[in-house]
Amino acid sequence: MIIKKILLIITLTITNISSSSQAQTILEEIVETGVLKVGISADAPPFGYRDNTGDLRGYCLDIIALVREEIKEKFAREIISIKIFTSTQNSRYQLVEDRVVDFECGPNSISTNIENNVSFTKPFFITGTKFLIEKQSEFNIDLDSNLENLNIGVLGNTEIETRISNEYPAANLITFRGTSGRMRGIQALNLDRIDAFVSDGVLLLGEIVIMDLSLENYELIPLNPLTCEFYGLVIPPEDKEWENFLNGVIDKSQKDKDKIFNEGFKIIESNTIETRDFCLAITQ
Repeated sequence: MIIKKILLIITLTITNISSSSQAQTILEEIVETGVLKVGISADAPPFGYRDNTGDLRGYCLDIIALVREEIKEKFAREIISIKIFTSTQNSRYQLVEDRVVDFECGPNSISTNIENNVSFTKPFFITGTKFLIEKQSEFNIDLDSNLENLNIGVLGNTEIETRISNEYPAANLITFRGTSGRMRGIQALNLDRIDAFVSDGVLLLGEIVIMDLSLENYELIPLNPLTCEFYGLVIPPEDKEWENFLNGVIDKSQKDKDKIFNEGFKIIESNTIETRDFCLAITQ
């Protein structure tokens, strides 16, 4: 009888601990542990990339720094450590769903058509899908045609691949895969192995800057994007406190919307601003 009572107490204690742990919000956990866990795409300049020394750089680091400072200020914590996990196209949502990270920052279009159990913040960046071509080929690419026999590069296993395949079935789709897919696609364009490469405009421009190529040699078409892409931070679902907190940080980060990128990417800002303004206009 005594043994049964002891076992019952142990069971109740374990249950209470488990319930308490499940009820803890993300902010409460960060404040308690003093650790902010974040996933960053390292193959998506200007949001996340490796510099020549292998160090992680990009706009997402600026967002993370703002999140940390906001937590320190709101909860009077002197120290909040940041633990960074490198995410990929295949792992980004899983890292959040498994609660390995508190949020993931990268070129993640806000969508409800995702198999993983994740959610998104409000947009922190707006871009759009465009064709990258060499300027000398500008008049050879007519997007009002069916692009028959033209070699069009895309990243494999993406929504863009599906969209271009449906809209231009007569085109020859050349897929590039892996973390260096976008870079290899631009290299193929330079070598005239493809006639155009399709992706989000800001990512194409960011890659050109990282590759130390001249933007003057390229053109993004059409003027207005084929589709608008609204990037949000990927977060666990059903934690409104965390979502609202991050949305507040995003609002602060965009007080000066025309000064987003650091000096290395200032050259691409005019293009990204035009796309942003167009996408905002058509959604209002």
